[in-house]
Amino acid sequence: MNKRLIKARKRLGLSQRDVADALGLHVMRVSDLETGRESAFNLDGQWRAPAVAIAELYGQSCQDLWPPSQKQRREIAIEVRGEAEQSQVSPDELTEVVAPSPLRKLTESALDALSDKERSVLALRFKKPNP
Repeated sequence: MNKRLIKARKRLGLSQRDVADALGLHVMRVSDLETGRESAFNLDGQWRAPAVAIAELYGQSCQDLWPPSQKQRREIAIEVRGEAEQSQVSPDELTEVVAPSPLRKLTESALDALSDKERSVLALRFKKPNP
């Protein structure tokens, strides 16, 4: 849950519907960004257009609205994805096999930062053929 984002919206007296209508977004996208179900960052770690638009509407920067921990988790997820591609295992398998205990939670947290669609794409991409 992104309390900064919710607080900024409420401070302006806006509902999620108001934000969605003002930006031409579906209300679920606004909700998903607030709850963290949708990442504010793309696969390259750059701010996604809806996040930038919301920040502009609220008169704040993306950095002010999204805590650094969310961006760090996203960057780790990108790193894990790169390592998984090199070793040709799924990111989940990489977490199990490679990540030492202290990093396991952080790696799992980074994988959680991926959207459902990104996780599905990764699962398809790294699915091992049956012997």
